[in-house]
Amino acid sequence: MDGRRCRPAKDDVEFSSVSAVGSNDVWAVGNACDKASGAVIEHWNGRRWTVVDSPALEHLPCLSDVDVIRADDIWVVGAQLGGATTRTVIEHWDGSAWSTVPGGAGDLQSVSDAGSNDIWAVGLTVTRSHTSHTLIEHWNGDRWQVVDLPRQPGFDDNLMGVSARSDS
Repeated sequence: MDGRRCRPAKDDVEFSSVSAVGSNDVWAVGNACDKASGAVIEHWNGRRWTVVDSPALEHLPCLSDVDVIRADDIWVVGAQLGGATTRTVIEHWDGSAWSTVPGGAGDLQSVSDAGSNDIWAVGLTVTRSHTSHTLIEHWNGDRWQVVDLPRQPGFDDNLMGVSARSDS
């Protein structure tokens, strides 16, 4: 184990999100209680849960949410803790393996789709002056893009959840 991924017992994991294609295709994400262990992704196949390997990251990953579009189109978001800056984590399942989408500064808390080419992720980013600002990212089918949101000066702000219903 390299300190970034582990295979802990279920009792050692705090799950933060679950999403399903159907009763025999369920995905859950969480984090091992031992901070040195990192994030955990598990899959239910209708009979049992199994830990699914995801890409190793430079710093300790912390997963917040999972969104299942189809069995071959699943997104997970969170943050990489450690280093000079907390970095976003965006991972994608293509039906056979997880891949990591390069992220910017921030901590993504929630992800939701209105279709494969219309996915939203929200959370926060922290400035050098230690104030938090809303972070919104959008997947248009080709790439993730940060979406600006007007903010009120003097207030810390962040979004903890998102629910996409349609492309409008």
